[in-house]
Amino acid sequence: MLERLQGGVLTNYPLELPSAEDASTDAVTQPPQDDPAETEMGSEPVAKKHVFLSYCRDNATEVGKLRDELIGGGEAVWWDKDIMPGQDWKFEIRQAMKDSYAVVLCLSKETEARHKAGMFPEALDAIAAYREYAPGSIFLIPVRLSQCEIPPFEINGTRTLDRLQYVDLFPVGKRSAGLQRLIKALRATAQHP
Repeated sequence: MLERLQGGVLTNYPLELPSAEDASTDAVTQPPQDDPAETEMGSEPVAKKHVFLSYCRDNATEVGKLRDELIGGGEAVWWDKDIMPGQDWKFEIRQAMKDSYAVVLCLSKETEARHKAGMFPEALDAIAAYREYAPGSIFLIPVRLSQCEIPPFEINGTRTLDRLQYVDLFPVGKRSAGLQRLIKALRATAQHP
């Protein structure tokens, strides 16, 4: 077999094994090893990184407050304002959703009035991700910021988004109780760190 490899790519880069003397120095750099806490044999990473906030631009101020409250409650949060200048925003949004242990879909009278919004494709992507979870799992959480209808987006042949239990963060006097319910639900997600 080695004779057949003569003159091939492997022989252009001779393999030099370190001597016992070199092995004790930093002359040979070992490739990084996977962290066993992050992976299981033959499966994807065990722990996800954060909560993904999906919202309508009209609600950015209120969602910013929610973000701060969730961080204050000990949750890691990602929203589109974390995208750095020069990054591909569509790729970053998809990656952030893939890395999330929950998607909080913020709905309001403003989203209800819109015919077109960036959060609609995000909601459909979140539904597609939710389909991969076992029945009864918490992953996609509708949150109402004001009085509005939950859209009847199809989850599967028997379920729609408006059948998922939602959390109200209004009126102001009931916001704290709603926030505590939301944090409790986030901690009950299947891949919460």
